[in-house]
Amino acid sequence: MGRYVTEYERAAAEYLTAFIRLFYSRGKSAYEIEDKLEIHSDLIYKLIPSYKAELEKRNLEYIEKLKKEASPINPDKILTHKHFYFYQETWRRHSQYLRNVGPWQRRFNFTNPIDYHIGRKKRYTGSDIEVLLKLSTAASATIKPVIENYNDRELLPVYKLRIINYIADGYSLKELSEKFNCSELAIKQTLEEREMVYPVSETSIEKRIIRAVEEGYSFEQLAARFKYTAEEKLTAIIKEIRITPALEEGANFTE
Repeated sequence: MGRYVTEYERAAAEYLTAFIRLFYSRGKSAYEIEDKLEIHSDLIYKLIPSYKAELEKRNLEYIEKLKKEASPINPDKILTHKHFYFYQETWRRHSQYLRNVGPWQRRFNFTNPIDYHIGRKKRYTGSDIEVLLKLSTAASATIKPVIENYNDRELLPVYKLRIINYIADGYSLKELSEKFNCSELAIKQTLEEREMVYPVSETSIEKRIIRAVEEGYSFEQLAARFKYTAEEKLTAIIKEIRITPALEEGANFTE
């Protein structure tokens, strides 16, 4: 990445490079990376020269995308609003962003990767923490991984009962964690309270399907409730419980 006057400039360069790689992997164009990191495309290409050809290709695709989103009354408005101008049959961008690491580091008072945030929103949450963990300690920053917080809100009895029923119907811990906005640990603790084994056996789920069929569930309702059970199996159980006995009764009545 070249030579830098201070360790802070080097830290800034490493930070920018890491996030350029992150946004590049997410399919972003150079114009979009400019706005996210507030750096000029020239600096992007200086830090990672091998990305230039692909990013310039994505820039053209980005402009075409903006054109499609434009108003038919004033199609150029969205482009001009994003600082594009038309020159020699080509749309170009007028960028006020900085072209070098040093000025960027000093403007934003960047001293180390872990403390820095863009637009007052910290960038080291979620998947971004994986990027920051790979940064060097050039600025003597100690980067610690995010520890998952299992101190969930206490689940009300009604939610615990619903979770138990969903588990018994074959749902996964991950799906229920997202559905009830709680950790998988909270769900496991609920199962332990009820002394319930996970995962539930196929035999146990089949018994619940049979009970639901006997209670009058329609095929659509069964398919929605037991969505991890093959439709062929649901059909076979319905046939065995409802259709076959009805046919046999009809035959006996005829005799």
